[in-house]
Amino acid sequence: MRDVSLMVCVFYVFFSLECCFCRVKLSSAWLRSVSLVSLSVFPTKRAVCNRNLKVCNVLVTKSWLGSKNDVSRAAADEAMALALAAVRAARDAASYADAMVVENEEAPSELDKLSLERARLNDMEHSFRVGYAAEDVMPEAEPSYVQKLESLMEGASTLDREAEGAASPRADAEFRNSETADGLPQTMDFNVAVKSKRKKERMRKRERALEKAEKTASALASAPPVPKPKKLQIMRTPSDPIRSYLRDIKRTKLLSASEEVALSRKIQDILKLEKIRAELQRDIGREPTLSEWSQAVSLDQTSLELRVKEGRSAKDKLVNSNLRLVVSIVKNYQGRGMTLPDLIQEGSLGLIRGAEKFDPEMGYKFSTYATWWIRQAVTRAIADQSRIIRLPVHIYEVISRINKAKMTISQELGRQPRDEEVAAMVGMSVEKLLFIVKSARPPTSMDRPIGKDGEQSLGEMVADKGVGSPEDDIMTQVLKQDIEDVLRSLNPMEREVLRLRFGLSGAQSMTLKDLGIIFKVTRERIRQIEAKALRKLRHPSWKTLLQDHVKDFL
Repeated sequence: MRDVSLMVCVFYVFFSLECCFCRVKLSSAWLRSVSLVSLSVFPTKRAVCNRNLKVCNVLVTKSWLGSKNDVSRAAADEAMALALAAVRAARDAASYADAMVVENEEAPSELDKLSLERARLNDMEHSFRVGYAAEDVMPEAEPSYVQKLESLMEGASTLDREAEGAASPRADAEFRNSETADGLPQTMDFNVAVKSKRKKERMRKRERALEKAEKTASALASAPPVPKPKKLQIMRTPSDPIRSYLRDIKRTKLLSASEEVALSRKIQDILKLEKIRAELQRDIGREPTLSEWSQAVSLDQTSLELRVKEGRSAKDKLVNSNLRLVVSIVKNYQGRGMTLPDLIQEGSLGLIRGAEKFDPEMGYKFSTYATWWIRQAVTRAIADQSRIIRLPVHIYEVISRINKAKMTISQELGRQPRDEEVAAMVGMSVEKLLFIVKSARPPTSMDRPIGKDGEQSLGEMVADKGVGSPEDDIMTQVLKQDIEDVLRSLNPMEREVLRLRFGLSGAQSMTLKDLGIIFKVTRERIRQIEAKALRKLRHPSWKTLLQDHVKDFL
C-alpha cells in the first residue's frame, strides 16, 4: 500500500511540474480526480484529501493579473504548492502504513483529529503566503505543536525513538530524493513520531497498586481490631488502697552498691547479737535482761543499745528501699487465687528474709539475691493459700511442670497433647498423671447459679446419694414395725437374744460368746435359744407378713 501511494504522489508531482514549465493551466476537474484517487487508496485519510482538494481548488481557480512574467511565476508557485501538498499526502500515507503495524494501537479522539487537521491547514496557508511574497520554497512547519499532535494521533508504542526513526527508511529515502530532485529543501523531517507505551504501563501499574492498597485498607478496616500486647498492669480494687502505697514507696530513695554493703554489714552484726541473746534465753530459761545480754557479748549497755539500734535501722532502710522490687515481681503472679495486697505482703516477708541472709562479701547486688527469696515466698504462699483444699507444695510444683509440658507439646505439634506424651515428658506414669490432674481441679460452689435466669443453684440440681428417697424411708419404717410385731410373739429372753445377735435395735451384732457373758450362760445355751426363736418365726402366718419386704430387697 505504501508503494502505491508513493507512485501516485510522484506521478502527481512530475505531472504538475511538467505542466508548469509548459505553461499549461491545470483544471480543477483534473485535480479533483487525483484527490479522489488518493481518497480511494486511503479511505481513512478522508479529511486530509478533502483539505488538499479544497486548497488545490482555491489555488487553481484564483486568477492572477499582471504581465506574462507574473503569470509564469504564478504558475510555478502553483506547481510548487501542489508538489508540497503531494509530499505531505505521501507523508501521511507512510505514517498511516507504519502505524498499522503497531500493536495495541490506541484510537485517537475526534478532537485530536480536528486539531491536527486545523494545524496543518493553517501551516500550508501560511507557507503559501510566505512563498508568494518572498521565496519559492515553503518553510518548515512548526515542529513542536504539530509533532506533538502527530504523536498523540499515532498512539502508544513500546519501541524507542531511535527505532521509530528507522521504522520506514525506504519511504524517507524516496521522499528525500524526490525533494532533492525537485529542488525542495532537505531539512524537512518525515520520521513518524510514535508515543511510547511505557508511561501508560507505569500509570496502569500505579492504578493497580492503588486499587490493591484500597482493598487491603478496606479489609483491615472491616476486620476486628487485634489488641496490642500490653504490659502487665496492677489490677486495682474499687477502693484502690494500692495507689497510696505505691506513691509512698516511690518516695524512698534507691541505694547505691556501697550503701547496700554498709547496711548489710550492720544487719549481720545485729543478727549475731540476737543469736547470742537467744542462746542465753535458752540457757537461763527466761528473757535475759540488758545487763545479762551485755555481759554475754562483752559490751557495755550503751554500746550494745547503740549497735542494736543501728542494726535495726539498717534493716528497715534496706527493706524499705527495695519494696518497689517486690511490687515489680508479684504483679506477674496476679490471678492465681490471691489478691495483690496479699501477694505484696508475702513478697515483703521474702524480702526481709533475703535481707537477713544477704552476704555482702560475695560481691553480688542485693536486688539479684533478694529476687529469689521474693519469688520463693510468693510461690509458697500461692501453693498454701490459693486453694480451698490445700495441696502439698511438691504436688503444686508437679502441676506446674505438667502445665508447662502441655503448652510445649501443643506448640510443637499444633494439637492438644495426649496423656501418654505429657507423662513421658514429665517422667511419671499415666495413672499418676491422671490422679494429680484430677486432684488439682478447683472445687465448685454448690450455691453457684445455673440456667439462663440463674434462679436455681447447683445444690438444688445435684442429688445426695447418701440420703434416701421418701418412699424408702416409709418402707423402712413399715419393715421395722412388722419386725416388732413378729418379735412380740416370742418370750423376752428369745426376743432380746435375736435383737442383740442380729443388731435389730441399731446396735452392732454380737457373737455367741458375748451374749453368753451378758446372760451368764454358755455359748451353747445361747445357740439353742436362737435356734428355737427362729423356728417360731418360720410359722406360715409370719412368713406371709414378711414376704413382701423380702421381695422388695431382692
